[in-house]
Amino acid sequence: MAIVKLALSGLAGVQQSHVELGSAEVIYDAQETSAARLVSAVNDKTPFHAHLRSDAPVAPTSPPSHR
Repeated sequence: MAIVKLALSGLAGVQQSHVELGSAEVIYDAQETSAARLVSAVNDKTPFHAHLRSDAPVAPTSPPSHR
């Protein structure tokens, strides 16, 4: 799992990652990198296969406005 954390930590915008056997959770700045770039980094730089979960929660990229 350390190789996956290493691949992710080299990307701009990655703030935190938690990797365990079978899954990973990554907190990143969407203005600096994309989910597709995270997947590519894991697939290209490690022997593991990454994909986005269709049920993964998506956090807002900006704070909600208070009207």
